[in-house]
Amino acid sequence: MANTKKKRTKKHYRPRAVAVPPYLGTFLSKEGLQERKVEEDRLFLLRVANRTVEEEELVLYTRLFQMAWILASKMQDALKMREVIANGLRAVGAYLSPDAVEFDDEFFNDLSQAVEVCRGIIEQSGQLERAQALDAVMNRNSHIGLESITGKNINDAEVHL
Repeated sequence: MANTKKKRTKKHYRPRAVAVPPYLGTFLSKEGLQERKVEEDRLFLLRVANRTVEEEELVLYTRLFQMAWILASKMQDALKMREVIANGLRAVGAYLSPDAVEFDDEFFNDLSQAVEVCRGIIEQSGQLERAQALDAVMNRNSHIGLESITGKNINDAEVHL
């Protein structure tokens, strides 16, 4: 009797095309990250308006304001941007001390403008500048090679407001 078995062919693995969920695509694209940051800012301001924001989040935004303060020194209209940031910091102070000053609509508008200006400054700055500003804010190191509006190195009063 003759061997009638067919020779078994080797199977090749072929990966199937799998659709990526749409929400994963937003994490990878720069536009998606930008939209997420704007959404985070909007939610922060809503929590401030509802008086439900946590102190940790206020500290985070205060640190971002400090970074933007340092980064604004190299930009056009630095004085105007720093004035908006300073008003935003005053609004945070009013939020944290309701006994001393009432947090009213004017303070909320100041805070909203400061968040918007801060986000713009940080996005327009280079990666090295952001890293230097973050180092100055977090480590209280004023010798980072950036200059203030006056042309001198940033002093402690400018770094820590």
